[in-house]
Amino acid sequence: MQQPLPARIRNIGMKLDIKLGTRMLMSLNGSDGKHGTELIGLNPYEYLILKMPMVPGIRNRMMPGEALTIRYMLQGTIIGFKTHVITQITKPSALVFVEYPDTLEQYELRSYKRLKCLIPAEIHSSHGVQKAAIVDLSAGGCKLCFEVKSSDSIRKLATEEMLVIKANLFAGEDSTLSCICRNVEIDKSTMTVGAAFSGLEDGVAKRLQEYIETVSTFL
Repeated sequence: MQQPLPARIRNIGMKLDIKLGTRMLMSLNGSDGKHGTELIGLNPYEYLILKMPMVPGIRNRMMPGEALTIRYMLQGTIIGFKTHVITQITKPSALVFVEYPDTLEQYELRSYKRLKCLIPAEIHSSHGVQKAAIVDLSAGGCKLCFEVKSSDSIRKLATEEMLVIKANLFAGEDSTLSCICRNVEIDKSTMTVGAAFSGLEDGVAKRLQEYIETVSTFL
């Protein structure tokens, strides 16, 4: 198994990739406590606006210049940065303004390097044979995307069910990969399935890892 990817530092001046409403954890300087907060707004390269954590007495510590550490999750990666309080307000809501970070630290939680892709595939299961696309690939598993109708039996797919994927990988060669369904999401006519590979032969697993490493160098 590959080791988890190391922490990385994002260079100064890069725009923060984050959506309003993102849940975060806030730690005050010198404290091990982590308090839940939420991103309410931001002015790129100037400041962020966060909800004041609902913790007794915390407002008295949110004075200008107070050092904070903020962390949040983005697609399986923990993002963290250090900042300082600019000011706080109580009306119309209890909010705290903090400095926009110039450096981000990130730690990849996933055990494998993942490759965004779009590979046509044929999925065999107890619910029949369906066309799908592999949209995310790693040495440990993949993400599949189906277009489904309300009557399609594949919508009954449940976690821990076995799947067999047939697709053209490795320079166009036909490949067969066995896997186990780990999660299913359905949004109207789109069904997304996270799957973990199971029982891959050593040769296939090695070629898969080499394929991902090779393609990743061009992205």
